[in-house]
Amino acid sequence: MKKGLLNYVTDFFWTTDQKTSRTQILLAGGSTALWSEKNYKSYADEAYLKNAIAYTCILKIAQAVSTVPWWLYEIDNDGKKIRIDSHDLLTLVRRSNPSDSFNFLIMKAIAYLLLCGNSYLERATSSITTRVQELYVLRPDYMTLNKSDVTGALNGYTYTLNGNSVNFPVEYDGSCDILHLKNFHPTDEWYGSAPTASAGYEIDTDNERTKWNKGLLENQARPGMIFTVNGQLTDIQFERLEKQLKVEYAGGKNAGKNLILEGEKGTDAKPYGWSAIDLEYIEGGRELARKIAMVYGYPPMMLGIPGDNTYSNYMEARLAFWEDTVSYYLSYLKSELNNWLLRDQENLILDYDLSQVPALASRRKELWDTAEKSTFLTVNEKRDMVGLESIGDSGDVIMVQASMIPLGEEPDMSEPPVEDNPVSDEEDGTIKE
Repeated sequence: MKKGLLNYVTDFFWTTDQKTSRTQILLAGGSTALWSEKNYKSYADEAYLKNAIAYTCILKIAQAVSTVPWWLYEIDNDGKKIRIDSHDLLTLVRRSNPSDSFNFLIMKAIAYLLLCGNSYLERATSSITTRVQELYVLRPDYMTLNKSDVTGALNGYTYTLNGNSVNFPVEYDGSCDILHLKNFHPTDEWYGSAPTASAGYEIDTDNERTKWNKGLLENQARPGMIFTVNGQLTDIQFERLEKQLKVEYAGGKNAGKNLILEGEKGTDAKPYGWSAIDLEYIEGGRELARKIAMVYGYPPMMLGIPGDNTYSNYMEARLAFWEDTVSYYLSYLKSELNNWLLRDQENLILDYDLSQVPALASRRKELWDTAEKSTFLTVNEKRDMVGLESIGDSGDVIMVQASMIPLGEEPDMSEPPVEDNPVSDEEDGTIKE
């Protein structure tokens, strides 16, 4: 197995079989770099940490995807999936690393993907074998992609933290210890497009609207006062008046206080403000919330906006949220994880299970009713339709009602013949007198 520089450093200290994450070493302590132009810190600060709508959309989608259970299946010769209960890969599904469960790992991966369009997973293998023993999610802003100066193809990743770097080469067959999840980008074949960037104008506008609203509330919904002085103030008088206004009269705690002005030349203060129509920021905020939610794929009806969140609208939106947004990210994760972790084991597949998701209960009921009422499917075909295993050869029959006959045939109304074979006294066991 090929090792990076930090693997050799680790082997110096550890003589036994150890599972080693090279990026976790950085936490403790000849290519051309292709740098991303995205400002990850700005996305994190302005969208996730300061904007309630973007925070809700990112967190709710990531949480929904992370709550779905995953199982390992074996594909038999007939193409049917057989669930496996014992395998090395299942330990990663139960606990990805000493710090993170698999659910939390998936939540972070999807959150990064929604926030900046890119998400990176690292697989840590044993220092003796190539078996994957731990999985980690890496911060996107610490990762850069390296391309070859000759061919222009991707030849590795570099993770830089605290001034130290670790390289993850891409092998000749395309395998790598890094899995790069990304959204489609129409002008960049290396990095994914961030939904936060597409919703950037709306997020910035909503943040500024909140700041403006707070400033108005701190000053009784008045943007300020017009001070008129007959004559010209000296520098000392100007600084004194300005300091008095900032310290004694500014802020919400001083709302309603009257100003006391003095001066021989005379000073006048007149308030100016907005009308009730000018202060109509509520509906504007709701429209911004709808646009931001639409970009992330989170139904606006689930944000609690008055008028949108009726019971029927909420139920339909919740179902659409799982069928459209959550199912897409689950399918994307399924294909990427299988291609990354099981590329050499074609008979195994890692798959998610939606059978216990409460939001999809109505869809499951419709599927079960359809299978139950079907008259042209075998028992095994019905069981496979609803996700159940086959019951063997006895299930390869079509069950119909006993009273049903082929179309065009007359039913047999004759009485069944009565057998003339009475039981003798000897046969029925009675004792003759």
